Amino acid sequence: MMTNVIDTEKLGSYIVELKNLHTEWSAKKVTIPDVGECGGSTIIQIEEMGKQYQKMQEAFVLLLENTISYMEQRKSSVETKEKTHSETFSS
Repeated sequence: MMTNVIDTEKLGSYIVELKNLHTEWSAKKVTIPDVGECGGSTIIQIEEMGKQYQKMQEAFVLLLENTISYMEQRKSSVETKEKTHSETFSS
């Protein structure tokens, strides 16, 4: 049977790095300038690209949130198992 060896300290440092990145990314608010009714097809396409960029940025922030959550849960699970395992062998 193969076991997973997880270095919780290293995982914790990666979580901190991702949290810093999340803070940086979520602080960036993309605002698309309103071109009104005077835009031609090129302006409309540029505006649409801006909207897509905004959606993509929001999706990356959400992906980062979910990744951080998963990593924190995984770290907590490993630490709990290690604690239980060491208590079992201490007794």
